[in-house]
Amino acid sequence: MVGIATACLLNVRDGVRASYYGLGLLFTLLGGFVALRQIALHVCPGFSQFGIPVLGLSLYTWSFVVFVCCLAAIALLLFLYKPEPQQESLPQTHWNLFAFGFLLLIKAANILSTYLQCGFGPCVDV
Repeated sequence: MVGIATACLLNVRDGVRASYYGLGLLFTLLGGFVALRQIALHVCPGFSQFGIPVLGLSLYTWSFVVFVCCLAAIALLLFLYKPEPQQESLPQTHWNLFAFGFLLLIKAANILSTYLQCGFGPCVDV
């Protein structure tokens, strides 16, 4: 989901480009496949559910739903996209810089928390 947010912010920074939408679609497909894999792993009998269900669905099921919705939204935006012959970069505002900084902070916090939980190896329940 952070990759999709990065693709959207690139559209804000450099102007709308089909290549950024394509990058968002790739991240959406990748995330959807990972979420679908998690769903398939926990569907088998004998495997416990991971985490507390929210509104009756697990976190990886919700992430799959969000990725499918992102896929539909990006496809709709591609249908509406009309390239302009000479498109200039948009002016950088404080909100653009804040959005990029906030996304960078989220990425750094995610990397740090994963490192603190698992180290450099795979996470193993002890």
